[in-house]
Amino acid sequence: MFHWEQAAALPPAAVDVTAVGEVLIDMISHRYDSDFVGDSFSSHFGGSPANVAMNVRRLGWNAAIITSVGREPFGQFIVGALKEAGVNTQGVVRQAQHPTSMVVVSKSRHSPRFIAYRQADRYLEPTEAALALAASSRILHFTSWPISLEPARSTVQELLAVARQQGRLIGFDPNYRDVLWEQGHDGRAFITELLPLVDVVKPSDDDAEHIFGPGSPEIQLQRFLDCGVPLVMLTLGSEGCLVGCAGDVRHLPTLATEVVDTTGAGDAFWSGFYSGLLAGLTVEKALRRGSATAAYKLTKTGAVVDLSLAAIQPWEGD
Repeated sequence: MFHWEQAAALPPAAVDVTAVGEVLIDMISHRYDSDFVGDSFSSHFGGSPANVAMNVRRLGWNAAIITSVGREPFGQFIVGALKEAGVNTQGVVRQAQHPTSMVVVSKSRHSPRFIAYRQADRYLEPTEAALALAASSRILHFTSWPISLEPARSTVQELLAVARQQGRLIGFDPNYRDVLWEQGHDGRAFITELLPLVDVVKPSDDDAEHIFGPGSPEIQLQRFLDCGVPLVMLTLGSEGCLVGCAGDVRHLPTLATEVVDTTGAGDAFWSGFYSGLLAGLTVEKALRRGSATAAYKLTKTGAVVDLSLAAIQPWEGD
């Protein structure tokens, strides 16, 4: 499916990208590196799949999301924000018994501390609308969050089966963290068994170490390739990205020149890359668009910024 100098074959479909997974409220501390006790917090829209869907929409493609929120004001706020961004919300389940999931996050200049309170996001259901979106999307994107707990894990497996049956491209963000995974279930083994079913992954070097243990970037990249993933994009922060594709490994330097806020940079990369594939760019140029989108986002504060093709084109160069 993937070759450096060729465009990926994406059959036409009703929806360009459908993102599956967590949408939640981030409660961010007012103090830096907070221990949370006695601190105060501000509530913010959160969730990697929502970031991807919103970014894709801002880059000119239609996007949908499959997720689950509560019926309380937080859930209403999330659905309203998605609709305002132009994201298709037919795949959003409104839970009556479970409130919207929440993550308490420390404000930090480095790696933040967090405590996850999992509620509605884990009760993702294979509704008719969700299954229809999986079948009718050119790209289906998901993260490790929804597969970390049942019943969402089984729902995602059902959605993947439908997407594969229809020949859709499947992208997986393997942002595995042991603390989020169901106790007694081997998350690392499950992910390695799942990898042959996806077309493209974009782990960070940190993600790779959480799944496979220590190793050089070259070793980590090969571990994903050995699991049968056709395209692996291993992001290395300021060192750029190491990519394995069609039996060839290449290093792509970062396009970032200024770092104001790293929040959501990985989601921006995904969004730009998908935008490139949808536009019929070669894999190499789609990767550059992903890097350019992340570079632009790094100059702005917040996970989702005012993206547009016009804004990122100067970062792409030729």
